[in-house]
Amino acid sequence: SKLVLQPFDTTKTLLQAARKSKSLSGTIVKASNYNMIDTAVGVVRKQGVRGLYRGLSGSVATSTPSSALFFTAYEAAKQSLKGSVPERLQWSVPMMAAALANVVASGVRVPPEVVKQRMQTGMYTGGFITSAVRLFREEGPRGMYTGYWIQLLRDVPYAALQFVTYE
Repeated sequence: SKLVLQPFDTTKTLLQAARKSKSLSGTIVKASNYNMIDTAVGVVRKQGVRGLYRGLSGSVATSTPSSALFFTAYEAAKQSLKGSVPERLQWSVPMMAAALANVVASGVRVPPEVVKQRMQTGMYTGGFITSAVRLFREEGPRGMYTGYWIQLLRDVPYAALQFVTYE
């Protein structure tokens, strides 16, 4: 799915970045073109189709460990919570377990996401590892977790609702 959806993710990231930075938007798409089609076409014209796949290697390489950590934490939290939550509130166990698991998994998910987005916007060139090292050297651990809290605000409620309705 990452292979199919990566161009959409790259386009979304570029649209978000272009609205914030005139200099960044000028390197990838015209600053006045704030729609998906113009952005994607602009990337293909300037960078070829490969430009739509910037950051894919890091995304693929980290999605498996992140998902594995999420589901491991989810199952552990679910088992732990089952014994401590009253019977009448057992319906909420998957919701709480998913929220906790997302906090844990985001610790692994966010740094590669930051690197991928910087690659997509053209801030970093080269491979994923080179870009990750550069980010760490320039901004340290704090830079690796840029957007951690906002991602939790987005993903924790989503996961909680998804798993309470799924289970």
